[in-house]
Amino acid sequence: MKTSLEKAVEIVGGQSALADAIGVSQARVWNWLNRDAAMPAEYYIPIALATNWKVTPHQLNERVYPSQFDGLPPEVIENKVKTKNKKQGRSAA
Repeated sequence: MKTSLEKAVEIVGGQSALADAIGVSQARVWNWLNRDAAMPAEYYIPIALATNWKVTPHQLNERVYPSQFDGLPPEVIENKVKTKNKKQGRSAA
Protein backbone atom coordinates (compact mmCIF):
# COMPACT_ATOMS: atom_id res chain seq x y z
CA MET A 1 0.00 0.00 0.00
CA LYS A 2 1.33 3.43 -0.94
CA THR A 3 2.04 6.04 1.66
CA SER A 4 0.40 9.44 1.34
CA LEU A 5 3.74 10.92 0.34
CA GLU A 6 4.11 8.31 -2.43
CA LYS A 7 0.62 9.23 -3.64
CA ALA A 8 1.59 12.91 -3.64
CA VAL A 9 4.72 12.17 -5.67
CA GLU A 10 2.63 10.25 -8.19
CA ILE A 11 -0.06 12.93 -8.44
CA VAL A 12 2.42 15.77 -8.95
CA GLY A 13 4.46 13.83 -11.50
CA GLY A 14 7.54 12.56 -9.71
CA GLN A 15 9.98 13.42 -6.97
CA SER A 16 11.56 16.31 -8.88
CA ALA A 17 8.18 17.86 -9.67
CA LEU A 18 7.10 17.67 -6.03
CA ALA A 19 10.44 19.03 -4.87
CA ASP A 20 10.13 21.99 -7.25
CA ALA A 21 6.55 22.64 -6.13
CA ILE A 22 7.47 22.85 -2.44
CA GLY A 23 10.92 24.42 -2.75
CA VAL A 24 13.21 21.56 -1.73
CA SER A 25 15.67 19.33 -3.55
CA GLN A 26 14.70 16.04 -5.16
CA ALA A 27 17.19 14.38 -2.82
CA ARG A 28 15.23 15.63 0.18
CA VAL A 29 12.02 14.10 -1.18
CA TRP A 30 13.91 10.85 -1.84
CA ASN A 31 15.15 10.88 1.75
CA TRP A 32 11.62 11.33 3.10
CA LEU A 33 10.50 8.37 1.00
CA ASN A 34 13.43 6.08 1.75
CA ARG A 35 15.27 7.11 4.93
CA ASP A 36 13.54 9.52 7.25
CA ALA A 37 10.72 8.33 9.44
CA ALA A 38 8.82 11.57 8.92
CA MET A 39 9.12 14.79 6.98
CA PRO A 40 9.04 18.14 8.80
CA ALA A 41 5.52 19.40 9.50
CA GLU A 42 6.20 22.66 7.64
CA TYR A 43 5.85 20.73 4.35
CA TYR A 44 2.43 19.10 4.92
CA ILE A 45 0.35 22.02 3.65
CA PRO A 46 2.64 22.81 0.68
CA ILE A 47 2.52 19.14 -0.37
CA ALA A 48 -1.27 19.08 -0.04
CA LEU A 49 -1.49 22.27 -2.08
CA ALA A 50 0.83 20.83 -4.75
CA THR A 51 -1.57 17.88 -5.14
CA ASN A 52 -4.54 20.26 -5.37
CA TRP A 53 -5.65 18.86 -1.98
CA LYS A 54 -5.96 15.28 -3.34
CA VAL A 55 -3.56 14.36 -0.54
CA THR A 56 -4.54 16.18 2.64
CA PRO A 57 -2.46 17.29 5.63
CA HIS A 58 -4.45 14.76 7.69
CA GLN A 59 -3.38 11.96 5.35
CA LEU A 60 0.24 13.05 5.61
CA ASN A 61 0.22 13.07 9.44
CA GLU A 62 -2.84 12.30 11.54
CA ARG A 63 -1.09 13.32 14.77
CA VAL A 64 -0.45 16.86 13.58
CA TYR A 65 -3.79 17.15 11.73
CA PRO A 66 -6.18 14.85 13.66
CA SER A 67 -9.36 15.86 11.79
CA GLN A 68 -9.76 15.02 8.12
CA PHE A 69 -10.48 18.70 7.52
CA ASP A 70 -7.56 20.17 9.50
CA GLY A 71 -5.30 22.37 7.40
CA LEU A 72 -7.73 22.59 4.48
CA PRO A 73 -9.03 25.90 3.12
CA PRO A 74 -12.78 26.47 3.69
CA GLU A 75 -13.66 26.07 0.00
CA VAL A 76 -11.94 22.67 -0.12
CA ILE A 77 -13.79 21.53 3.01
CA GLU A 78 -17.09 22.62 1.50
CA ASN A 79 -16.34 20.75 -1.72
CA LYS A 80 -15.33 17.57 0.15
CA VAL A 81 -18.49 17.68 2.28
CA LYS A 82 -20.68 18.17 -0.80
CA THR A 83 -18.95 15.28 -2.57
CA LYS A 84 -19.35 13.02 0.48
CA ASN A 85 -23.04 13.91 0.81
CA LYS A 86 -23.61 13.30 -2.90
CA LYS A 87 -22.01 9.85 -2.63
CA GLN A 88 -24.26 9.08 0.34
CA GLY A 89 -27.37 10.31 -1.48
CA ARG A 90 -27.90 13.37 0.71
CA SER A 91 -28.77 16.76 -0.66
CA ALA A 92 -26.97 19.89 0.50
CA ALA A 93 -28.92 22.06 2.92
